[in-house]
Amino acid sequence: MSGVTGRMKATVQRSGPVLVPAGPGRGRAYRGLVTLRLIGAGLPRTGTTSLREALRHLLDAPIYHMSEALAHPEHAPTWVAAIQGNPPVWNDFLAGYAAGVDTPFSTCWRDLAAAYPDAPVLLSHRGSAEVWHRSMDVTVLARTRDMLAMDDDADPVVPLFRAIFDGVFTDLDDPDDVMAGYERRLAQFAPRLDPSA
Repeated sequence: MSGVTGRMKATVQRSGPVLVPAGPGRGRAYRGLVTLRLIGAGLPRTGTTSLREALRHLLDAPIYHMSEALAHPEHAPTWVAAIQGNPPVWNDFLAGYAAGVDTPFSTCWRDLAAAYPDAPVLLSHRGSAEVWHRSMDVTVLARTRDMLAMDDDADPVVPLFRAIFDGVFTDLDDPDDVMAGYERRLAQFAPRLDPSA
């Protein structure tokens, strides 16, 4: 199922149950029993903040987003380890979150999908790699450049910024490499999106 809102697009692959809003009176009891119910695989600048707010409303539970990682720098070493192939016990680390979108969460989407096979995987994306790159370059990539220039491992977020795009692109100053990484992310989903495949 695909939806288009403005310039953002989202594609959901469902392998499990349909998402149901918590509804009045059920949200508070549900919070104590939260398990991951949706996995966001979209890269930053693909509507992840709006998506986070929509999911928070629909699921009546917290949603992991890069803003969470920045608000909780103690999470950074766990994300770096997960990105490098040493994931945590996800149920413990993500306890209390009903979903996650944006990096670093989306960088680990495959591992999370394996750990939560009933959770749908949602890929948010922009209309084109060029439009996405223009937005990324003046926001997320600019912040990444600033963090990498600090080269201060005493700040746990610096190593996270070194790792968050591992496997996506290698040179954040090369627009072609960055856009190719965006296209590769979309291509990972292309066979699953073709109804004739």
